[in-house]
Amino acid sequence: MRFAVTVQGRTQHHVLVGAGPDTPLGQTAAAIAEAVAEPGTDLYQGSRRLDPQATLAEAGLYEGATVSFEPRQGPAIAPPPLLELHTVSGVGAGAIHPLAAGRHAIGSAETSAIRVAGAAPLAAELTVTPDGLVHVLPREGAALATVSAPADAAVTPASGEPAVPVPAPAPASAEQRSPVGGPGALPWPLDADLVVGETVLRWLEPEPSDSSVQPTEDGVELDFNQPPRIIKPVPQQRHRIPQRPVYRGRNPFPMLMIIMPAVMGIGITRRARGRGWCPGRARGCSR
Repeated sequence: MRFAVTVQGRTQHHVLVGAGPDTPLGQTAAAIAEAVAEPGTDLYQGSRRLDPQATLAEAGLYEGATVSFEPRQGPAIAPPPLLELHTVSGVGAGAIHPLAAGRHAIGSAETSAIRVAGAAPLAAELTVTPDGLVHVLPREGAALATVSAPADAAVTPASGEPAVPVPAPAPASAEQRSPVGGPGALPWPLDADLVVGETVLRWLEPEPSDSSVQPTEDGVELDFNQPPRIIKPVPQQRHRIPQRPVYRGRNPFPMLMIIMPAVMGIGITRRARGRGWCPGRARGCSR
């Protein structure tokens, strides 16, 4: 089997290893050290030393791992995100940006936390508070849009059919503008989208990962399986209640369909006799 690892030393190397799952890790480490010209025989993943007596299937050395011949401090673990910003439409649809508490710039500039192609360098500023509140300051080419059913999709109830009335949303007043995020910042509710140029952004609360990661039989690679992430549809604000079904009684007995074959048979027999045809030994019939 073959698998690739990244070796960090005086320089960084990408090494393709060819060995069986029963090969001792110490033998593999010696071959890697010789290939990259690095001193040492013990492999480390961060600060964890891999057992040289273990086999590749038991050592936990997987495809794409980063190793070194001396202990190294691992990267700092980022705090869990408070929300996820999804690109639901437009350029880059499907992208997910995990965001922690703080202020995040949205735009096409290279320094933007959320880069949107085709937008202004600074299209909006997003502020996430530690308690999970979201505020946005729209700037050039950005605006909040409430998610609701379009006007032409409204269902007109039939005569006598009840319908659930929908109150018209009140426009945001100056008092509703939150000081969080700076002057002019607006609260960003969960049922609203941020339109930046031709791109639509929507924030959602993070959900626990439902992916399945398991080692393969050779112990070197990982099998990864994750079902598709589908955003739940936005509930409609207008509903149509169907009419109560009408009982139409029992179906009538098909008397006409029963007697029609007999009537048709009599007519066919009379017509045949008029043309001189008669059945085998019928009375009053002469051939």
